[in-house]
Amino acid sequence: MKILLTATVIVVLATWVWMAWLGVVAARHDPTLTPLQRQAQSLLSIAVPIVGAAFVLHLVHLHSPDAIPRSLIPRPLRSLVFAKPLRSRRR
Repeated sequence: MKILLTATVIVVLATWVWMAWLGVVAARHDPTLTPLQRQAQSLLSIAVPIVGAAFVLHLVHLHSPDAIPRSLIPRPLRSLVFAKPLRSRRR
């Protein structure tokens, strides 16, 4: 049981570090952001585990789709990052 718990913690921590790193790199390389926005998105990537980084990557993907290679995002989180934006219906 201890081994399973340890392995789970290692996988979650590795995913968090990987996603946070991707969020910081993507925010730093997005030319449409101001320096304050880059710092705020980098902080959000690090401060909020996994979901914060996925949110930052999603925002960067909306503005610069080529900034994030699809192969670097872990498969379970691709739907969060590459989701299409919600649009209102036109009548």
